[in-house]
Amino acid sequence: SMDALVSVSTPYAEVLAASWGRMPTIVWNGPPDFTPPDPPEHRWHDRLGLAPGTPVVLFLGLTMPGRGIAELCRAIGEVPGAVLVVAGFGTDYARYRDEAATLPHADRIVFPGGVPPHEILPLIASADVSAMPVQGDTLNHRLNTPTKLFDAMGAGVPVVASDLPGMGPIVRETGCGELCDPDDPSSIAAAIR
Repeated sequence: SMDALVSVSTPYAEVLAASWGRMPTIVWNGPPDFTPPDPPEHRWHDRLGLAPGTPVVLFLGLTMPGRGIAELCRAIGEVPGAVLVVAGFGTDYARYRDEAATLPHADRIVFPGGVPPHEILPLIASADVSAMPVQGDTLNHRLNTPTKLFDAMGAGVPVVASDLPGMGPIVRETGCGELCDPDDPSSIAAAIR
């Protein structure tokens, strides 16, 4: 017997309720308190030597299968003038970096490595778009409500997120960004534009 059952979202809670016969209490994720600078800082521009006004699309997180990174790298080719920053670490970091280097627009894709925790929100706030095209290849990914979604909302940066049961309803209800098909680079690019 259990005293409590908690979950992070309605879709996860419904799966747990079907298994346990009891609806969990939902405890939503959220970013730490943060007030985005006004006017916005241009930390990515300064760090990477980008020309003023260059749109920055940020992927921040684990670089592993199912996160839509390869599709996002292809998509940025359809977003004129924008630079994609893939910041993070993971099992496939080198592979994604090497694949991106073969694309015709490789000069607009940057892999700067990991981000220290205290820099996450300021660096998200320095981007124009926070992209999270997580693919629906697993139940976890389909129901995913990543911390970076809430971090972007807290930083006041629009998101491009997968139209899946976890993130889709949050983006629709809050109006915090655009939804895309994470398996289609053209859909990702359209959402970014």
